[in-house]
Amino acid sequence: MDKKQWAQAIRDSGIQEGFALLKVKNDKVRHVEKCKHIEYSWRIHAVRLADRVTWQVKPLSRLHVCETLQVNSMASHPWVASQLVFYYKANPALKVISMQELLMERFGIEFPQHTYRKA
Repeated sequence: MDKKQWAQAIRDSGIQEGFALLKVKNDKVRHVEKCKHIEYSWRIHAVRLADRVTWQVKPLSRLHVCETLQVNSMASHPWVASQLVFYYKANPALKVISMQELLMERFGIEFPQHTYRKA
């Protein structure tokens, strides 16, 4: 897994599980993110391996147990578009209401209507 794939995977995971992450370190050899929730100190670390392409997730000592978010700041309109592209290709006349229902059913999160229009 390269860095781009890692970043996408951690973002998707955070959105699907209902928590927001904040980047702590993001350089050529380390990628560290923590829970945005102020009272909780959960972190996830990834380091680049010797092949200079692959990234490895360091083992975590505990599970993430924050309350889930209904509105997640990590889920932007490009993310919404990437999740809905398959449905849109199958039905180009897909309405905003249908998009809302699909993402609510799949991820349990809500977005303003302008997010769907941008996507």
